[in-house]
Amino acid sequence: MKNFSLPDWQKGTFYLPKGATDFCQLCEQKFGLLKQKHNCRVCGRVICAVCSAENLILYVPDDGEQDSDPHWAIIKVKGCPEVEPNLCLYQRVCGSCQAQLEDIQLEQVTQAVVEEEQQDIFSSIKQVYEKISATQSKVDTQLPKYQELIEGLEISAGSPKYLPQARSNMQMLAKAQADLSDHLTRLVVEVSSLKRLQPSTAAQLKLLKGLLRAKYEFYQENMFQFRDLRRRLEAMTPTEVLNEIQAIVDHQAINSAYISTKQLGLEALLLADKHQFPPRIAQVLATVEGVVMEELQISIQEHREDWEQHQLQVQEFVKRCLQGSSHRFVRPSRRLTKAHGTKYVSQFLTERSEIVVTQIHLQLCAKCVDKKFKKTKECLQAAQLQLVENQEKGQRSTTVGTESTAS
Repeated sequence: MKNFSLPDWQKGTFYLPKGATDFCQLCEQKFGLLKQKHNCRVCGRVICAVCSAENLILYVPDDGEQDSDPHWAIIKVKGCPEVEPNLCLYQRVCGSCQAQLEDIQLEQVTQAVVEEEQQDIFSSIKQVYEKISATQSKVDTQLPKYQELIEGLEISAGSPKYLPQARSNMQMLAKAQADLSDHLTRLVVEVSSLKRLQPSTAAQLKLLKGLLRAKYEFYQENMFQFRDLRRRLEAMTPTEVLNEIQAIVDHQAINSAYISTKQLGLEALLLADKHQFPPRIAQVLATVEGVVMEELQISIQEHREDWEQHQLQVQEFVKRCLQGSSHRFVRPSRRLTKAHGTKYVSQFLTERSEIVVTQIHLQLCAKCVDKKFKKTKECLQAAQLQLVENQEKGQRSTTVGTESTAS
């Protein structure tokens, strides 16, 4: 075994044969029976075991191709594989070379983090932009329909007393009004989420500012038109008809709030169970669901509907939403989940829950008068504040953990 020569690829550029010196080229101690000679695989110097270690690992990543280029890393330093790869080889490196390689490795890790954050920013901007564009498309479709309904009533009616008061007509108006209100509220929430992003370059900041300006202009223009149409409806419609339309909108609004809260709570509970973290968010949402349910039951009774039948329909609807990921409120990134684990999922759940609860609250306030569903509105607002507080605590703990790791 001792007669085997070292392969050329394991020799440094300035490889020095062991017989060229009798002293360690770092500590200058003489070699002997108890102090054997070794070569640094990087610089090629002859060194002793005290001045070197097999801390350099050459490996092929387990998730890479078998014929891909090998990687290198200093073990026990950030950037090395967490688990020993199947294809790997440990090499001896002197203390001087190891210090330099550690600096290079840490610099590469830092650079990779910066590039990943920049990529994440653009990816986040793209995702939010796609959501906003989809909502804008719905507003562009729904607003002309609502306008057509209002103008149709104005043409067909010589005076308010001749307006059709059939419940189907009122339901049609109520649905159009509620849908448009939902889309505009969702647009506010989605545009506001752009402000949560933290640009790291001037180009990213300029892009975000341009998007915010364009989307707010779109919202203001369409919101002005929506309010004008509502004023025209109020001006030509008898009070009893307006009250009936508002009652339908109220009923749909509290029902929508209940369904959304119930689904979000179940998603939070499933994620907490899957990733093994405390179900605090699910508990907050369960409290909200209970309050919303109480006021929904009253509305169900007022509209003379069957509560048990309604519950079955809600459960079936939520079940279908949970079966398809595209209809879920909370969809953590698989890549970030794999990279950061439970902490990322927990923080993402808190952030998304706060956004959804804010949207539910804003939609309810936009559709209903202040005195309607007051308990639900107060409970949603309290939950929103609690979720923001939890989110800030999570961010502080992450910052502290990062600083501890760096020190």
